[in-house]
Amino acid sequence: ALTCVTAQNCCSFGPVQLVRPDVLEAQMRAVFAELPVSAVKIGMLGSPEAVLSVARVLGERRAVQPQLPIVVDPVLAATTDSCGPKEVVGRAICRHLLPLASLVTPNLPEARTLAGYCQQMLSGASTAENASVHEPLHASEEVLAAWCARTLMAAGAGAVLVKGGHSASADSVRDLLFGPAAALELALSSSLLPGDGELVPAVRVHVGPGQRDAIMGRPIGYSAPRRAGEFHGTGCVLSSAIACGLAAGLELPRAVGEAHALLQGCMERAWQPSSGSKLLNPVP
Repeated sequence: ALTCVTAQNCCSFGPVQLVRPDVLEAQMRAVFAELPVSAVKIGMLGSPEAVLSVARVLGERRAVQPQLPIVVDPVLAATTDSCGPKEVVGRAICRHLLPLASLVTPNLPEARTLAGYCQQMLSGASTAENASVHEPLHASEEVLAAWCARTLMAAGAGAVLVKGGHSASADSVRDLLFGPAAALELALSSSLLPGDGELVPAVRVHVGPGQRDAIMGRPIGYSAPRRAGEFHGTGCVLSSAIACGLAAGLELPRAVGEAHALLQGCMERAWQPSSGSKLLNPVP
């Protein structure tokens, strides 16, 4: 389903024309009415009304297809004056989409933003300053990722893949998959293959004064060398490929691993039509 029409190229992101929520909803219903749907991937939603429309249709679908995988790629950066305020859209995602999400795939800045909104929602606070539990101070990126994942899962997400492309590391990128620890460890230990990822030591997160530290289990790490230059559409390709893997019946760690490998191939073959970002090439 088309959520918006954009004017963009490899150098700039221009105006956005949002599709009316009722039209967006009608598109989704038309697909569900005719075709068997094995997975859903959600990308940019430019208004809280669009979020509500998508959540309404998917909630109805989950009632008849409870195991339908839903991958949410929370695109918060690509906002313009044509879109609703990022905070309003982000809060709507936390309240209405996360409880439906099998997997959420934010980068670390997006994860921190969404976790802040979720923490306010869970504590009943209207502002971050009034929230009872705050982001851990002076924490490593891994601990921040774990805290964000814990918060998003508390808001209803089934699992969280925190993408490491914005990491301070100059040489490599590592994405971290957080979820029900037993399920992840069982899926990996039963049939671990190269590229499936590796179990990372358990992460301890200090959740606030007077509360016990939370142990996030053992996240799964997916590492790759950092590539020179800027790339267009990496997050979209990754989340779409994960959804395809889940649709094919793969376990979540395997679906993420295969999607990660596919993305690396797309980046290796990328081409640069101008002075802007490189375009991914999925064709070997």
